[in-house]
Amino acid sequence: MKNIRMIMAYSWAVLAVPLILATFLGMPTWARFLVDTTGLKVAPKFSGGEVIRTIEYQGYSTRIHEPSFDGLFGPCKQGFVQIDWKANAGSFPETISEMIDYDQNGTVDFSVVIQTQTDQVTLKALDSPVIAPEPLISIPDMKILRIRLRNP
Repeated sequence: MKNIRMIMAYSWAVLAVPLILATFLGMPTWARFLVDTTGLKVAPKFSGGEVIRTIEYQGYSTRIHEPSFDGLFGPCKQGFVQIDWKANAGSFPETISEMIDYDQNGTVDFSVVIQTQTDQVTLKALDSPVIAPEPLISIPDMKILRIRLRNP
């Protein structure tokens, strides 16, 4: 009886090693498959939301995300709009100055000026829902800015 248990234990150990290797090696593929089949998406609070407009400039592009007011059980009183600047040729101009219409209603909502060397942000609100900018996130070929908004 003792020999049978030992044979079964060693057999299980030998069979489990390929199963463990397949699990670890296949994890990225299986995770992607699980997300694709269930339709899961990263919450806009973390990803910035869907890109609703891309503006191309000489050397960089500006991506304006959809405003996000998502809360746990419903819309929040305050949200944000995320704006990304991506360098096409590796470096940004010294100053980025833009007029942004985040809600696509045809009127400029705020102007933003970024000193790319020092990451200093100047925001001028032209519409009442605009509250203030959050700190600029600077990645080697990208600048990310979230502007806090009041929910209209």
